[in-house]
Amino acid sequence: MGYLITQIIICLLIAAIIGFIIGWLLRGLGCNNEEAYEGANLDSSNASGINTLSSAGSTTAAGSPVTKAPVKSHQIERIEGIGKSLGNYLRNIGVKTTLDLIEKCSTESGFQQVVKAAEVVEPVVTQWVSRADLMRVPDVDGQYAELMEVSDIKSVQDLGNADAQALTTKMQAVNQREHRIPDSIPLPDANMVANWIRDAKTLPGKI
Repeated sequence: MGYLITQIIICLLIAAIIGFIIGWLLRGLGCNNEEAYEGANLDSSNASGINTLSSAGSTTAAGSPVTKAPVKSHQIERIEGIGKSLGNYLRNIGVKTTLDLIEKCSTESGFQQVVKAAEVVEPVVTQWVSRADLMRVPDVDGQYAELMEVSDIKSVQDLGNADAQALTTKMQAVNQREHRIPDSIPLPDANMVANWIRDAKTLPGKI
């Protein structure tokens, strides 16, 4: 009888030990899963924050969000001074869009390749690059870019630093003298130029 009671007690102790071990293992597994879940939520929150910042852009000193303007690219023939014939030469060296031209001319060897392919002098290619850069701004087409370029706005940075009223006045004077914009297209007014300047401020420098 005493032997039987001893065996029962031993069995109960073993069962208790096994139960403790199993409980400890399950508790550890639960903690790991919880940590993994919290880590996944943190990563998701961080990713969401990055996407929001990327979409909203930077902030002003006052904390107001600044929406970045979408970068525009156009077919290479849209640049004033490049027609179908020159466009074909440029396409043969991989320059199909305005952004392609900016990228190609970012190196001296690429710049010279464009000069050679188009059979023009270097200042002409420099003008094209300036106009291509200005055409990154929304609502700036080839003719408006040309008018700004001949009005001494050579890049997006120049445009971002310009005064809307002063630039509008200068472009109107240049166009009156050189007739860059046909009568069928409205001349830029101060509001239009102010919008260009606002968008230019949000774009990264390229040239």
